Amino acid sequence: MFPICSDIIPLMCEIRFTHRWRFVYLTKVDEAAFSRALRERFPDILFLDDEPQPRPGVRLLDSLDQGSATMVYGYLPLLGWTPEGEAERTYNRPDAPRMRPSFRIWRCKWDWDGGGPANWAWDPPTLTEGKIIATYRRDDPESNEFGRIVMQILTKITVNNFRIELPHTGHVYNENRRMRSTRAGHDALRWCSEAPARMLGGCYRPHADWRFPVKNPYYQGLGIFGRPEE
Repeated sequence: MFPICSDIIPLMCEIRFTHRWRFVYLTKVDEAAFSRALRERFPDILFLDDEPQPRPGVRLLDSLDQGSATMVYGYLPLLGWTPEGEAERTYNRPDAPRMRPSFRIWRCKWDWDGGGPANWAWDPPTLTEGKIIATYRRDDPESNEFGRIVMQILTKITVNNFRIELPHTGHVYNENRRMRSTRAGHDALRWCSEAPARMLGGCYRPHADWRFPVKNPYYQGLGIFGRPEE
């Protein structure tokens, strides 16, 4: 039996989602600075460790760097939100409630071999590429705006200009390349600048004019932690 039109129309009206995203290189210090900047703008923001929904009993994080998993989440609770009610929500139907603004980060990690034996031009380890994504319904302007602001806040603790070197030869491909979709935290670049053969992602280094922003308020008092074992 073929479905009638009233059965087909709801399927055609499924809500579509879209994303704002950036590739990132962030150390734990950068994650802590990012958390500070986010809380300054969104005091009620929730951080979770490898949990796609803030259900009852889930451990909340004070800061993104406290996560132990490869993915961490940030949520902005809606008015009247409770963990108990979260499991009842769905967000992909036209009649669903507004989507709670959120983002997720695939975290960077220290890589000591580059994925296999090779004569790399960089000294191990290298910091692997991570990714931050804010997902929102196209008909949900609040989530859209939250994602836009999160990406804007990211620029307060990152830069997108790099010196690019070829990973096998160390040949300088570009002295100062502005990347559209890739950003690196100031602490990641600080670590990189402490030795001449350190690279992020096996190819990125600070450009010649970069300096660690000692007066950046989000790094004040954080010190240095979470570095790879030498």
